[in-house]
Amino acid sequence: MVLLKIERLKRLLFIVGLLFFNLVLFAQKKELKKTRLKDGYHYLLGNIGFAVDSSDFFIGDVQSGTQHTYQLKMYNYGTEEIVFTPGKSSQLISVTYDNTILYPHTEGVANIHFNASRELPAGPVQLEVVIETNDELNPWKFLYMNTKIIKTGGVEIGRTHYIDTVPRIVFSHYNFEYGHKILNGRVRHDFMFSNMGSKELVIKKIELCNGCILKGEPNQVIHPGESGSLVLVIKTKGIGVAHRSVKVYTNDPVNPVIYLGIHGTVTFNSPAKKDPAFCKESF
Repeated sequence: MVLLKIERLKRLLFIVGLLFFNLVLFAQKKELKKTRLKDGYHYLLGNIGFAVDSSDFFIGDVQSGTQHTYQLKMYNYGTEEIVFTPGKSSQLISVTYDNTILYPHTEGVANIHFNASRELPAGPVQLEVVIETNDELNPWKFLYMNTKIIKTGGVEIGRTHYIDTVPRIVFSHYNFEYGHKILNGRVRHDFMFSNMGSKELVIKKIELCNGCILKGEPNQVIHPGESGSLVLVIKTKGIGVAHRSVKVYTNDPVNPVIYLGIHGTVTFNSPAKKDPAFCKESF
């Protein structure tokens, strides 16, 4: 009889302990949520929170022909240190960091350096910013900085503003992140571009990476002011993080070869939880 009472007491203590543990865990999650809202890091990519509301963020007007630096605050919500790799996102954007290592639950700053080249047209412009990290959840983080170029001059034909007197190919974005996909799957994506020069743009050759299929080929000749697209189907091959690129050869004398990056992670099975920040497309 005494042994039975002791056994019941042990079970009761176990249940009380389990309830207490769940209450503590719930309080920690609630406190973490409050911390995120309080600190203002609303946009999460992997373990990093950015002090912006979405992947598109806006800065003030920038004078043509100047150098501009925008400081983007970050917060590491993970349990491991995050290492950042400085580098160039494009010919106009480069990124450095106050500290290349961001420890768990600490703040950091990414310095986005923008070369407001005189070749850019006056008016709104969107610039892709690549944050390269060792974050296991999402190593490549893509953001889009929006600004307005203030300038005078340029080449005008009708109502269209051109940035050069030669063919100039400009893509809407140069990288595509497809997130986590299962092995032997397929993803479709469109790379949109425009001829912002005042001469005809000629697509000489498109060199595909392994596992990529060109489903929609653009016209070989793109007239000034016209747009086109590369419609790709990407086959998910090889387990792990994958970085591939497609080369586009044109008669653009400034950028005769354009590299389009394709990034993602391939798994055996569908992940139990998908990151909502990843871009998901199907066909």
